[in-house]
Amino acid sequence: MDRILTTSAVGASLQFDFTGCGLCLGFDFGKLSAEFSYSLDGGEWKTSCRERPVWCGEEGWFRPYHVADGLAEGRHHLELKVLHGDGDRSQWKGTNFKLAFIGVVRRPDGGACI
Repeated sequence: MDRILTTSAVGASLQFDFTGCGLCLGFDFGKLSAEFSYSLDGGEWKTSCRERPVWCGEEGWFRPYHVADGLAEGRHHLELKVLHGDGDRSQWKGTNFKLAFIGVVRRPDGGACI
């Protein structure tokens, strides 16, 4: 990953519009990683809760996070906020948010993703 959007500030936020029928985010992930909450198209806020296996290092594991698929093809809006992670402190010990990839799924015919 040669470029990433990074912060360690809990409460930092990001929002963007995308055109497509699905969305996947990719992170430089590890035990130092923050969790996040997000809202798609003004809907219910959801919170990530990613497992950190014992073998997981502090960072350097590229890990995708599925946000949505099956959306109507068109313009969508994502809001995201960095959170302090929860859980077993032996498996989590940081607030680093390192977004390395934003993957938008599109269908050339304009239909819904399947």
